[in-house]
Order: sequence, then structure tokens, then C-alpha cells
Amino acid sequence: MHSLAALDLEPDELLARLNDTAISLAQERAVLPAGDPMPLTGSCAYAVYDPLAQTCTIALAGHPPPVIAHPDGSTEIPHLPSGPPLGSDEGPPFAAGTVRVTDGSILAFHTSSLLTTSQSPQTLQRVLAHTDRPLRDLCDDVLYRLGNDTRHSDVILLLARTHPFPADQVAA
Repeated sequence: MHSLAALDLEPDELLARLNDTAISLAQERAVLPAGDPMPLTGSCAYAVYDPLAQTCTIALAGHPPPVIAHPDGSTEIPHLPSGPPLGSDEGPPFAAGTVRVTDGSILAFHTSSLLTTSQSPQTLQRVLAHTDRPLRDLCDDVLYRLGNDTRHSDVILLLARTHPFPADQVAA
């Protein structure tokens, strides 16, 4: 992923190349004598934040969209195109969507196992609405309130706070 990101590809292009690699690895693995019969697939969200335009372009591969918490306390789950999991050669090509994020917004990327009950999305949005709190405190609060047993599942929560370039540091 790091090597592909260094190529400065658009998020959907990066996922397409990563998918090609995953398919190739799965084919190599399948011919090994002690090959694992389980498919080699995975989910991924890849985002690129533009601090000049204050936008975030996101591509999803079998992964839930992030929750965006705005400084005014509102939250949203953006409607983004979702591609198949990585390693799958079925489904539509990957596509990306762009969302506007203002200064101080929080992008909350998470695995689907974080939101296991019908109340989980609302709980996550309620906790994240307090954008003035430190990100570490928000992470702890989300995990505490959702009550998931993180020892036995692949629960991942990544929070990022957006900050644009200061106007005096941008050429007109």
C-alpha cells in the first residue's frame, strides 16, 4: 500500500492495483501443496485529504464508509461507491467519492465489526459529535460505549482531524 501511495494515484486507481496484487497472491497461494482453501480477500478504505480544497476523496473495497463529524456537532455517513473486497475478481470496478470536510472535522474510519448492533452507528455518531475532545479520548469513549469485546475480533477505529493550510501559507 505504501509503495502504491507513493505513486500519487487516485484512491480508486490505487485500490484497483492493490486488488490485482491480491488476486495474483491468491493464485500463487492456491498452487502451494498445503494451500489454505479459504479465499484471500480483505476490506480496505483508502482516503486522500486535500488541505487546500478541504475535501477528502475516498475509495472503498468491501469496507464501510467513514463517519464524518463536523465542528458544529453534526455527523454524517457519506454515500460513497463501494467496490468488492480486495482479492475478488467479481463486481464493478472501484470508484471514489469526494466529500467536503471543514477545519476541525473528524474522519472516523472503522471496521464493520465495530458496529455490531442496530444502536452502534448512532452511538458512534453521538460520541464523535464532541469534536473538541482529544482523539484518544474519543477512541476510548467509542470503545467503552459500544461495549465490544475487542480481544476476540478485528475491531479497528482510526480517527483523523482535518486542518487546512493556513491562508497566509498558500499562494493565491
